[in-house]
Amino acid sequence: MTTHYTIYIEKHKLKLKVGYRSGKFWRVERVSGQMTDTILDSFGIVVPLEEKQVQQYQNRYGKNVTYTKIEKKKSIYTQFSDAWFVFYEQFAGIEPKFTGVEGKALKQIITYLKKVAGDDAAALELWNVILSRWKYLDEFHRKNTDLKYINSNLNKIITNVKRISQEGTKGVSDDYLKRVVNDLRT
Repeated sequence: MTTHYTIYIEKHKLKLKVGYRSGKFWRVERVSGQMTDTILDSFGIVVPLEEKQVQQYQNRYGKNVTYTKIEKKKSIYTQFSDAWFVFYEQFAGIEPKFTGVEGKALKQIITYLKKVAGDDAAALELWNVILSRWKYLDEFHRKNTDLKYINSNLNKIITNVKRISQEGTKGVSDDYLKRVVNDLRT
């Protein structure tokens, strides 16, 4: 796993991006400011060799040198993909094959669920509800966990999940697509 930090050296107005892989120094790049011979000579003084030392360095230098971890928020695509990978591995017991075709199908699923649910968070919640109810779907759907299949049969699958959630009720309301996230919450 790779993590990144920005290191800002106040005296030299220098901003660096430092990467750590598996907790060990991996690479550094200059983001802004000038690199001088003096800075290069003292580089090891301000850049920890191990990620676990970052806080010690921050304590040592205070406001003169600041260390900020770069936190990347996962994209909606990554969140959908992660949910599907977890679902598939639990359901099938193996890691799924994921190619460009599956990626394209997942993008279309995301687009549709965002349209139905209204926003990214609600679409992701709906996706998780669909996957969590998968074992209760009609047998034909249950056997087809392929993203291409899910994408091409999404309306039928959502209707099936809706039926499962409202066991014993008749009919599907006209405003179903607008209310599906709230109706299907566990």
